[in-house]
Amino acid sequence: MRIKQASDGPGVPRYFLFMFLCTLAGTVMALLILAIFSFLIIKSGSFQAYFKPAITVAMIAGGFLSGFMAARGLRKNGLATGLFASILCLCLLWLLSLLGDRGQGMAFLMPNLLCMIGGLGGGILGVNLKQ
Repeated sequence: MRIKQASDGPGVPRYFLFMFLCTLAGTVMALLILAIFSFLIIKSGSFQAYFKPAITVAMIAGGFLSGFMAARGLRKNGLATGLFASILCLCLLWLLSLLGDRGQGMAFLMPNLLCMIGGLGGGILGVNLKQ
C-alpha cells in the first residue's frame, strides 16, 4: 500500500494522517503489552520483577510497530520515517502518562531511547522487506 503525499483538498495531508494512524497502532501495542505485564504483576505479586522488563518491551514493541507500519506504507526514508513515527508514539504515551497524578519525568529516558531505536529498526525493516 503506497500513500500519496498530496492532499485531496483543504485539511490534513494524507501523509500526516497515515503517520498518526501508524503511531496510534504502535501506542495501542505498547498499552496491550503493559496490560499483559500488569496481569502478570497481579498474578505473581512481584512488582519489582516485572516493572522494568514491562516498560522496556512495551517501548521497543510500540516504537518498532509504528516505525515498521509507517515505513512499509511510505516505502522510502526508513530511518527518518521510523524515527518520526516512534517519536510520535512517545508523545502519545507521554500524553497518556499525564492522565495520572505525575508525568514520566526524566526517569524513563532509557526506555524512550529504546523506543526510538525500535522505530529506527522497524523503519529499516519496513522499507527493505519485499511485498
